[in-house]
Amino acid sequence: MRIEIVCPSRELFGSDRSGVRLAALMQSVGAEAWLLAPSGRPERGLSKLASEARVEMRTGPVIVVSSRGAHGGSAVLRPAPASADLTIYNSAAVAARVGARGPSLLVLREWLDPASVRHRLLCALHARRARGVVAVSSPVARQWRRSTRASLPGAVIPNWLDDHWLAEGEPAEREGILFVGRLSSWKGQLVLADAFERAFGRSVARPSLTFLGAEGPESHFQRHAEALRARCTARHWRLLPQTRDPRPVFRRAALVVLPSLRPEPFGNVVLEALASGCRVIAFPGGGIDDLAPRFPGVLEVVPRGVEPLANALRRWHHAGGPAQSSVEQRQTRDKIAADFTAPAARERWRDLLGRLAL
Repeated sequence: MRIEIVCPSRELFGSDRSGVRLAALMQSVGAEAWLLAPSGRPERGLSKLASEARVEMRTGPVIVVSSRGAHGGSAVLRPAPASADLTIYNSAAVAARVGARGPSLLVLREWLDPASVRHRLLCALHARRARGVVAVSSPVARQWRRSTRASLPGAVIPNWLDDHWLAEGEPAEREGILFVGRLSSWKGQLVLADAFERAFGRSVARPSLTFLGAEGPESHFQRHAEALRARCTARHWRLLPQTRDPRPVFRRAALVVLPSLRPEPFGNVVLEALASGCRVIAFPGGGIDDLAPRFPGVLEVVPRGVEPLANALRRWHHAGGPAQSSVEQRQTRDKIAADFTAPAARERWRDLLGRLAL
């Protein structure tokens, strides 16, 4: 089978990074898989990642539609001959691949708002062409159903971790609280800063606080980083740049906080933190609601807000500020190995493609 995986951009985050991993997974089951990224878009590292994974990346005309409108591609181009047996749209942001003729499948990694006219239109565009829909969590699948009347075969196939996340590392001395994520308007880094100050004030015995996610001056998110940087400097918190391998930072932290102000479609950071031996506090919604029942005791979900988060930080600190115990870490890794690794995802994909007769 020849599988074309369409990415919405050429950046090294989110659905574009996941497209590389999905293509590699398809190759592991014997398919010929490649990436298609929009031509004319700035290259921000995706080509290098694809090359390292031995995944071919092609560029071509792609119309990208998001809640902010449409850009790229051209609807008047002549359709190209069909070259793929299946086109996978690896994000709700991608609405059309100019020239695609064969069956298509949507991998939904975005949080849709049924009240948004644009989101409903986006779902309608996909539903006209797609043979099926894959969601990264059951709440994401529910938002899809609420946003469209289309009845399409589908499955929930969560994101998965690569094997190196489960490799045993040297025991590390752990301490403090860690935030990991792109410093955007909704990731909640300032909520964590406010909650930390409310929980500990200027107490000498307070834990350390580290933010991992700052980007260069050309980033769209620079203003959010600068707003946080001033507070970090004044309070002696650490602000670290993004890194391709955050495992060493995870393994020095005891607690990871994910205070997203809107539902996370899945919550990769949560899974990475748990695999690394950290405890996690997160706000509810999206994939967090799927993960929380599977990891009781090490993943705590608290109501969205500064005061509930401050109370949770105090409780954790009064308990000694612990990371996972050795028993908890072993149990957590066993659950991740069973449900959130490439072999588990591979079996789910095999089952779906078989049901769709692809």
